[in-house]
Amino acid sequence: MWRSHDSNQAARFYHPCRGPGKTPCDACRRMFTLDPQRHRLPSLADNKAFREAIRETKSWMNRCHDPVVLKLPPEIAAQILDYCGPSGKLYDNRDWRLTVGAVCRGWRYILWSSPKSWNTGFRIRLNSALPSQLNLVNEWLERTGTHLPLQIRVFARVVEGKSNSFVYAQPIIQTLNRFSHRWQSLELDDIPKMFYSLFATNPSRELILDKLAFSASTEDQTSGRFTIQNHLPHPTSITLRDITLQCVSIAWDSITTASVDYPDLGEALSLLGLATNMQRFSVNCSDSYGAYLHLTTPRGLTGRVTHPNLQELCLNPGSDDSVISEFFQRLDLPSLQGLIVYGSYPSENCDIPFRAVGSSLRHSARTLKHFTIAYCNYLTSDLIAFLSTDQLMSLESLEIYLPFDEVCDGEEDDSGDEDYDPGFPDDLFKRLGETSISGVGGTRPFLPNLRNFTFGSMMIYDSQKHPNRRFPWHLIPSLFTLPTISNRRPLNKVTLAFFDFEDDRRRFLHENVFLDAQTCKYLVRFQQNLEAHAMQLHVTQFSQPRDLLKDYHRFAPSVGSRTQIDSNSMARLSTSTNQDRNRNSILLRLPREVISIIFQSCGMTDTDGRDCRLVTASICQALREIAFSTPRMWNTISVRLSSDYAWQPLLVKQWLDRSGALPLSVEVYHFPRQRSCDEAKWRELAAAKSYAHESQVGQTAKTINAFSHRWQSLAFTDIPTVYYDLFQGDPTGAPSLRDLVLHARVFDSEDGKFMLVAEPPAPTAVSLDVFDWTSRVIISWKNVTSVRLGISCFAEALGLLERLPTLQVLYIENSSPWTDFDSSEFAVVKHNALQELVLDGSHMDWEVEDLLNCLELPALQCLRIEGLDDEFETPFSELVNFVDRSACRLKRFSMTSTSYDNADLISFLDRIPSLEALELSPPFEYDGIEDDWTMFPDALLKRLAETSVTSPGFGESSGNPGFLPRLQSLTFNAHQTYRQIPYPGRHFPWDIFLAMFRRPLDEEGVQRRPLNKVELIFDARRQMIFDDVFGTEDTVVSLLQLSMTGVELYIHPEDEHTQVDMLRFAQEERGIALP
Repeated sequence: MWRSHDSNQAARFYHPCRGPGKTPCDACRRMFTLDPQRHRLPSLADNKAFREAIRETKSWMNRCHDPVVLKLPPEIAAQILDYCGPSGKLYDNRDWRLTVGAVCRGWRYILWSSPKSWNTGFRIRLNSALPSQLNLVNEWLERTGTHLPLQIRVFARVVEGKSNSFVYAQPIIQTLNRFSHRWQSLELDDIPKMFYSLFATNPSRELILDKLAFSASTEDQTSGRFTIQNHLPHPTSITLRDITLQCVSIAWDSITTASVDYPDLGEALSLLGLATNMQRFSVNCSDSYGAYLHLTTPRGLTGRVTHPNLQELCLNPGSDDSVISEFFQRLDLPSLQGLIVYGSYPSENCDIPFRAVGSSLRHSARTLKHFTIAYCNYLTSDLIAFLSTDQLMSLESLEIYLPFDEVCDGEEDDSGDEDYDPGFPDDLFKRLGETSISGVGGTRPFLPNLRNFTFGSMMIYDSQKHPNRRFPWHLIPSLFTLPTISNRRPLNKVTLAFFDFEDDRRRFLHENVFLDAQTCKYLVRFQQNLEAHAMQLHVTQFSQPRDLLKDYHRFAPSVGSRTQIDSNSMARLSTSTNQDRNRNSILLRLPREVISIIFQSCGMTDTDGRDCRLVTASICQALREIAFSTPRMWNTISVRLSSDYAWQPLLVKQWLDRSGALPLSVEVYHFPRQRSCDEAKWRELAAAKSYAHESQVGQTAKTINAFSHRWQSLAFTDIPTVYYDLFQGDPTGAPSLRDLVLHARVFDSEDGKFMLVAEPPAPTAVSLDVFDWTSRVIISWKNVTSVRLGISCFAEALGLLERLPTLQVLYIENSSPWTDFDSSEFAVVKHNALQELVLDGSHMDWEVEDLLNCLELPALQCLRIEGLDDEFETPFSELVNFVDRSACRLKRFSMTSTSYDNADLISFLDRIPSLEALELSPPFEYDGIEDDWTMFPDALLKRLAETSVTSPGFGESSGNPGFLPRLQSLTFNAHQTYRQIPYPGRHFPWDIFLAMFRRPLDEEGVQRRPLNKVELIFDARRQMIFDDVFGTEDTVVSLLQLSMTGVELYIHPEDEHTQVDMLRFAQEERGIALP
């Protein structure tokens, strides 16, 4: 079951039948009956009928818990599963399809309906200790048919906390050997070389093996050779990583593509001598493995190595120039057409050995057509000199990508070093412009056959680090010449790729790529003129290959509304709609109720500050219609005030119109949520109010105002308060506002007032984070029952209590740091209706106790204290006085991210016998938890265990109620307190915990505390759950038995995205049986 309580948060998985307050379905109840039998009688595991009953019950459970996927047609569900897991990596790099297939029979049938999913990229972990893997691998391969070629990867991974033995290695390899006649691709990744000889083929079947890949671990000290008996493989592609040629026996003359990653370049030379028909060769000499780069002369290869057929060489030169130079001086490549020299990411200060490369090319014919430099350091003068040589006259394609290293990230453009050259393209662009027409001015020809040119500027034009740098746009036009000019360089395509920063894309577009609006318009017109002459200029980002010039032309900021759409635009819109329908047939084939659920689960998060639902609707008409068919999703809207998308006002209106008469939840925000923003930009927007009414901001506000009669919830987040005047509602409609949220920035003290023109709204819940809200927020307070105060002072909070006698919930957070509060200046305020009080002490520390001294709340039932960390002590003495003065009957008490001493806490809890729910979450200790930590739960649990049973004579009537006699629910967050690394031997006090639930004696008047719901939270590594949380199998057994007595025991991880029942997980992982 997928649920999302907050529309702005990712959907999270909750087991529909497990956890507090959940009722098991019929299938789960059936499994609860069978499961104890399986553990109590191990002999049943061999009973075929019992095993089938277990399988059928599990399938029944999955049908109940997963109605959406199993409801879809198999071919559609198979494609959805295929799209969701193409990377194939889970916790220990297992194949995602193998894992999904092991979930249930229904999912396995779905995946088997798509042969594409089951014959490509098959991953098998050779050192897995799961006995089910062998059966599933065999079942999987049998299901793929008899003729489909197989792509198989066998790997070994050492996973902490897991068994890493190769107990099933030989049976798995034997199973794979049965299908050797269908191996198309075989990859052996980090498996010990001693297993190489186990791979064999069926002598009666021919091999179709086309691709081989070997990757050895540096820790592997075993020896072995890949030699397939009966047949000598004739692959066309081979990859060798940290492994020598002697470990592989194949027919080398069939190799056309090879890759070598080994510190001895002699292996690369040997391969060139063996694979005489090779056309593409990749050599990695990087220092990432810490091995010493060297070149050993192979036997029988003295002098230069001539390879007549090699057409493409890809090289990572590493940092040892002398070895690379020697390697190139040994090469003679007469057919070479493509040369790629690349560094690592991030760059390892790889320098291009231009002289050595030039020496190799001089012994080759002038056949080089493609040259790429990526992530390497070079001097621009050396690059130009290299490109000017006769050997480069034939070049047709040139790609240059600057590195990411610190040289390019220098604080200043002039570092003082004479050799400082971050790769600015100015000189190269000038040289290309001066020589665009051969023979002009008597210049020597420079790349006369160049057709395609790509330049990636990476980070050298980051305006935040280098505000004075500007890209040389004025040199770009000189690269092109009209096709009508004779002797022109045939350069028809130029691509400029810029690094995409994590900040807002529009900041990058305006400040890092384009100089100003005039330059942008000029470049757009220049691009259009080029296209008219069959030439292309592309400006892109690395992660977003779309053309930024066209993007800017399409979504350029506009002032004023677009009131007319010409017929050509409508024709283009119709064509685009038809294209989207043809390309997106899967979504359009789904039932509307199913696709609505998918939209709700997958599209409720904000990626870059924009509302994903709004962006989804802007993709195409088909998706917009599907999205509009889900009113529950579309009666909530988040609109960015500072958005420069021209389609926003129109789409917001369509969105709101389509939601019918449903009540609306509207959020208006400025900056992308969950990101930092500087005060200067925020001030810039605030200063732009003078033209806000005529701008796109005004259009958006006017559209939202037209629906004010349907506002159920209204939130302003991080927008300047001067813009509050734009949102005055519709004078013809009475507001129905129930929730109002006004959150300004800390440094916002501008003028602005929230006031609707019709009549003041009368909300029931108000959240205010605004300076001087008493005069700047005009509402009717008569219906308000819940208030959250942010930027405020305690005096205003006390005044609010006196003003609202019916207030039920008060949340005080982030007290104003510019105001002082002295409780001696105020009389005690008594409020007879307040039931819940939340005090967030993150920024008000010592003022908490002053506030408690001024309050008397006889109706209070829930008290929460948050954010008092180690720097401040929890004011237990003031809490005791407050509870005694109020004479309240507290039912819930919570301390979250708050430090405390166990003795003080127990003494305080002794004063509130009416408590029914207790929640404790100490602050996380980033520096580690010492053994003298004052918040270990041992003392509290011991006290609860000692008082778990009340004896005759105890009770409220006797004046001695005991310790928390009414407690029903207990929550404790242990964080990383009990991780065995770095706290070996430290365990949760399970013996004390279990003692809290002992049964009362058969004696009149004796009864047990009604504690029947416990939630324990641990920050434990998934592979170490058993050790970090439970420690022993006896503990797991005792807890399982406790959960069968009616106690709702929920033990789960702290990570909100990983909802795992740790108790059941530990039982299944260890195979623990109940006695």
